[in-house]
Amino acid sequence: MIAPLAVYHSVLSSSIAGVFPRPSSSCHVPQQSCQQPSNSITSRQIWMKPSSSNGLYWRSIPLDRFEQQGILSDLDEAVELHRVALGLHPPDDPNRSWWLNDLATSLRERFKQQGVLSDLDEAIELQRAAQAFCPPDHPLHSILITNIGLTLWDRYQQRGILSDLDEAIELHRAGLILRPPGHSYRSSSLSHLATSLVDRFEQRGALSDLDEAIELHRAALVLRGPGHKDRSSSLNNLAISLRDRFKQQGTQSDLDESIELHRAALVLRPPGHFNRPTSLNNLAISLHDRFRQRGISSDLDEVIELHRTSLALRSPNHPDRPLALNNLATSLRISALGDIFEQRGALSDLDEAIELHRAALVVYSPGHSDEAAALGNLAASLQARYEQRGIQSDLDEAIELHRAALALRPPGHSARPGSLNNLAIALTDRFEQRGSLSDLDEAIELHRDSSRKVSYLTWMSLFNSIEPHCLATSLYNRFQRQGDLCDLDESVELYRAALELCPPGHSRRSSTVNDLATSLQDRFRQLNLPPDLDEAFRLYLQLSQISHAVSCNDFRAARSWAASAEKLNHDSALLSYQTALKFLDQHVAVLSSSSRHFDLIREVTTSLAMDAFSCSARRGALTTAVELVEQGRAVFWTQLAHFRTPLDELSASGATGESLAEEFRRLSFNLRKALDASTDDQSPQIRQLTIQWEDVISRIRIMPDFSRFLLPPLFSDPQKAAEGGPVIIINASQYGCDALIIHSAEDPVHVPLDITQVDLSDLSSEFQSLAENFGSSDHLHKLVSILRKLWNDIVDPVVQALKESNVRPGSRIWWCPTAEFTLLPLHAAGPYEKKKDNLSNIYISSHTPTLATLIRARQQVFRATSHQEKTKMVGVLVTVT
Repeated sequence: MIAPLAVYHSVLSSSIAGVFPRPSSSCHVPQQSCQQPSNSITSRQIWMKPSSSNGLYWRSIPLDRFEQQGILSDLDEAVELHRVALGLHPPDDPNRSWWLNDLATSLRERFKQQGVLSDLDEAIELQRAAQAFCPPDHPLHSILITNIGLTLWDRYQQRGILSDLDEAIELHRAGLILRPPGHSYRSSSLSHLATSLVDRFEQRGALSDLDEAIELHRAALVLRGPGHKDRSSSLNNLAISLRDRFKQQGTQSDLDESIELHRAALVLRPPGHFNRPTSLNNLAISLHDRFRQRGISSDLDEVIELHRTSLALRSPNHPDRPLALNNLATSLRISALGDIFEQRGALSDLDEAIELHRAALVVYSPGHSDEAAALGNLAASLQARYEQRGIQSDLDEAIELHRAALALRPPGHSARPGSLNNLAIALTDRFEQRGSLSDLDEAIELHRDSSRKVSYLTWMSLFNSIEPHCLATSLYNRFQRQGDLCDLDESVELYRAALELCPPGHSRRSSTVNDLATSLQDRFRQLNLPPDLDEAFRLYLQLSQISHAVSCNDFRAARSWAASAEKLNHDSALLSYQTALKFLDQHVAVLSSSSRHFDLIREVTTSLAMDAFSCSARRGALTTAVELVEQGRAVFWTQLAHFRTPLDELSASGATGESLAEEFRRLSFNLRKALDASTDDQSPQIRQLTIQWEDVISRIRIMPDFSRFLLPPLFSDPQKAAEGGPVIIINASQYGCDALIIHSAEDPVHVPLDITQVDLSDLSSEFQSLAENFGSSDHLHKLVSILRKLWNDIVDPVVQALKESNVRPGSRIWWCPTAEFTLLPLHAAGPYEKKKDNLSNIYISSHTPTLATLIRARQQVFRATSHQEKTKMVGVLVTVT
């Protein structure tokens, strides 16, 4: 059964967000894609409102009183008084422009309070009329240009008409020219123009707009030196624009500078400052971005603490409290889940995240615009906990929450396709647990309904391969239950469509390749069409071309390839094992040697190295068999025995090695995160990181003793283990049992063994049970029976091969057992009959877990002996003196 990708469970507003008023007191809350990965944070940061001192406004007592007390009737009265005053100044009055501007100001203020767009339209017309009365040398000319730009910006925010934004930008450019260096309001004009350019960048994606905005914000910041009342706003705005550019280009220095600017803004907003929660939130968002890029745990810890502090400053009735609850909950969920190889957080974090999402949901009144998003957030966290603990009630509740969110997003709602998809995924999860076809049928219909809400191209673009992949998976699962070939055919076509949206390097490409190949193999078994099988293995072969930092999905796909190649006896079997072991070695290289990784590594490496050995032996590639089994088992024993990993050894080799190891860890993490977040493997950031990653590996390989870094050992290296006597690798695999004798100066000798892994497992269990209860004569007879079977089926064929290789009796031999062989007393095997020799009478047996371990042990003994000899020599010299 093919399971949906874990990232499908993201929902609308599952990310950390901020509330960023821009040059208006109203908050524009941009909608984010409902299919962002659950661990991603797409935030809206908070733009500071430009100072109102940029314009000269005639005041009225009701307007002043409104600003002091907030009584809306005062604002209405101010508008009417300004209308009366304007009526007293005929069109030919030279002062009419002042009164036109004054009425426009009152209308704009009322719009911001009441949202009546006709007020905004009228304000713009009044400002244009006022400008017509003002020649370039009029004292009101520059003020009106700025005011019209701001009011057009307000209307763009409401209606999204790009021509309003373009005109606002041109007006702000003109206003900036009228406020040359030294002008008291120049910093405000710089800020207005920068803010509008950022908005246009968000709409059209022209990086030139963003670059110009950053330079304008820098110029404004210079003019707002220490002590300036708007300095914290400029720090904040520049920080946000730098983060925007980082998200586009991946330049780490932009993100680092953004963090430092947010820290500086936070210092200027001490406890009690009304904007302190905003700065806490903004700093947390940028730190979270850095955590995603570099994986520095302290960054995520600080993110959580900043969000806790921000939440504490939001009173129960504060309008931004639900947002603060959501931000903290999302960070805790990320901390709890981590990734498959590096789960860092406690499950209690996930419990707390759920409670915070519940608290946020309670705050929203029925019908609130964010209620559906809050329902989806809680559902996503419950699904995550279900995946961690398997609590069925969590999944059932998540499904009901997704249904409630869907009900709040009727046909035509922009987020409805996402809600349909989220509910379908949850139902698919329940089908996999309970097997109810009604859940699966409903999931398929929901996925189809999602695709019908938009055009095919929009659907594929919106969900970026996730939705077609989900529908394909559901159809494939139904085929497995009901055998309808129509479902299988459709799943193949959908997987193909999803693969087109996952270019090489895409984080979901390997999963999609594997699922498509699996479906094609099933169709081959049903219809016996060779092209399906050929296509399946052409897809698998693409995995061997991956050269970047691999993911767990890459490793899983390679293991699936190996299993398929073995089952169908395909020529690519050996290459599939080489690819899987390369991926494993590369992925585990950045992990520390700690017990918390051991169980996971044991799980993912189960039988892989032994099956690779068997495959190589069956194909006569004996030196490759040694290389692969050493490569795979070295990972296992490094974790089990707390040996140092290659990176640990590199770090310990000196200052240069330590620097290279840290650089490799950082680049591996950054490249993997960039690939996970990107839909384009040719993005400038990914190209740059790939070049850097390959370069650091090249520099590591020129270090002494590291020429095979992230490469399987050459046979000549482990062959050195046989310098003190032949080494016998004895291997158990589901595909057969074999022994391989390694000599110090000859080719390996293959000895097939006439025993299956199942029989071997039974024999091992029998011996373990006997060893635990040994004591009676009956037990002795059973032990002898086991030792005879070991001799007949395993050891004697090896002894005969040793004799044929002229290994003299009395020589030392080294056993290197794998799998079930590690639990059996090979050294004690024998016929246990008169006039017949047991193994102990023929050779001296020793054991080693890997060839590399034996070589390392001999080197340690040699170094210790050399040190003792040098110590004795120094002692002699001192005595003579």
